[in-house]
Amino acid sequence: MYGLRAVSLVLLLAPAFSQAQTPPNTQTVSVSGLANIFAAGSTVVPRGTTVCPTPNGILPVQVNIPAGAIYFTVGGTSGAVNCTGSNTSPSADGSCLAGTATNITTDTNISGIIDNAANMFLTGVMLDANAPAPPPPANLDFSTNTNFTSLSPLLQQSFFIGDGLTGTGSGTTQQFQIPAGATRLFLGYADAASYNGLEGCYSDNGGGSLSATVTFAFPAVAVPTPAASALGLWLLGALLALGSIATLWRRA
Repeated sequence: MYGLRAVSLVLLLAPAFSQAQTPPNTQTVSVSGLANIFAAGSTVVPRGTTVCPTPNGILPVQVNIPAGAIYFTVGGTSGAVNCTGSNTSPSADGSCLAGTATNITTDTNISGIIDNAANMFLTGVMLDANAPAPPPPANLDFSTNTNFTSLSPLLQQSFFIGDGLTGTGSGTTQQFQIPAGATRLFLGYADAASYNGLEGCYSDNGGGSLSATVTFAFPAVAVPTPAASALGLWLLGALLALGSIATLWRRA
């Protein structure tokens, strides 16, 4: 009987847990068609090139990454941006100039980006609390890879976001994994002369803006379950009562 009581006490004292999810953190932002993604982490936009002189766009939109977030999603994109006075991207997936590929290099310590099938798409990059430092990561190629379900970019590595779905306007919501140390997400566009070579040529963008909702997700955590603990207390009381009755019966 003492063994039974000991087991019951252990069951009572053993913590009861369940999995709880931190509510998502959601922010809606407006991203101008002039937002230069390669200026992420800087206080001024990069200098213009000989082909495309200043002004070279504006600083990209900064979204602070909540502590503990493990990935983010993008949804609810609406609006339109221009790459010229008369050409407009039909969606956040691009393309403003049909049939024009993207193959951009940079000198800002933010990686360039490649996409042989699109241009002027919503682009992101994540940074830690420091200014971007050399060398930049490798350029990612999205020519045949915009339908990913999960992407794990490095710090300072620009990446395709588009409308945040595996298809244009449809499909599965894409997850963008947050690298260790990242505290800031930047949103903008990748531009260059005919979308090729050194970044620049934001000055001829006709403007416009795109609205997007960024949602940060958090891992599930174990939390005590009061209801389970109360049940353990009730069971322990019942077992002790039975033990007492049995002891009295043996003595009778």
